[in-house]
Amino acid sequence: MSKPKQHDLKMNWFECPYCDHKTKGKPSLRDHLSNSHKISVTWYFCPHCDYKVMDESSLKKHMDSNHDMGVEWYECPFDSYKARHRNNLVSHITNKHVFTDVLYNCPSCGHRIKHIKAKIRDLKKMYLCPFCGVLIEEYDDLRRHIMSHLDENNVSH
Repeated sequence: MSKPKQHDLKMNWFECPYCDHKTKGKPSLRDHLSNSHKISVTWYFCPHCDYKVMDESSLKKHMDSNHDMGVEWYECPFDSYKARHRNNLVSHITNKHVFTDVLYNCPSCGHRIKHIKAKIRDLKKMYLCPFCGVLIEEYDDLRRHIMSHLDENNVSH
């Protein structure tokens, strides 16, 4: 018998429950079960490519990740960005569309100023909502505020 290759030692092997046959992949084991032991195997075929699998949930996962089937997309109202998860859309909006020049409120007069090079400890950092222009002090509050706009506007696919 030849020496196993280095990558073969780390690979998960699939063993036949009826004989000593081992294979590197589930599809090969299913073929072996069907051909050698006449055990009927139900296959689920992807209608878009040559992919086949024994369980329906794996086919759905394949179609979702490879063919965008059954995936609800959340679309950015400001550009063409799409996200599969709502939180990813919120992150995109806060990172790409929130006013990038950080605004500060002066504690004495309330005047809003841009941060240039000044490092004044008493000034409060403010974020500008890209939907309505409201100024918000805390980043997490900004994320919640943006989510409320997404709910309000029913932003999805």
